[in-house]
Amino acid sequence: MNQKIKLKCFYDIRYIEADHVADYLAGLSAPYKWRTSIKNMIPDAAKNTFLDSIYSGTWYMGLIDGTGFTALDLGDTMAAHAGWTEFTGYTQSNRLTITFDNASAASKTLLNEASFQINTNGTINGAFISSNNTKSGTTGTLASQGSFADSRIVSSGGLLNANYTIYIA
Repeated sequence: MNQKIKLKCFYDIRYIEADHVADYLAGLSAPYKWRTSIKNMIPDAAKNTFLDSIYSGTWYMGLIDGTGFTALDLGDTMAAHAGWTEFTGYTQSNRLTITFDNASAASKTLLNEASFQINTNGTINGAFISSNNTKSGTTGTLASQGSFADSRIVSSGGLLNANYTIYIA
């Protein structure tokens, strides 16, 4: 599932002539002399501010187990995600801390590659980002989740490297 966050903004501007303003202010119907809508352009600095507000603080990456995986759902939370469970077969004691860059307008890229040192044979079906670092933790915010078309096999001793980028189209 590939999702994009699209901000669709516009201005709706209406003009009421002076002889109808009192009616309008009194809550009565008043005709518009003219009305127009214009598209919004969001400057790069605003896009960066928006992205910074979403991904400020500390975030963690976890892995989605391929065993029993059925689906991701827009209603998923860390407390409830019926279509998947977390894969915890890696040596690190917690989900991996991730940090985002601030280099480019309208995008944030993971600065540090998340490198999971696999210590259990299994299957992976994707990854997620949470505000909670506890393996199998059910609190915090589920900020992102993504799944493969098919589960992928991992073996003990392997290394799974993951990067993450968010952008505003």
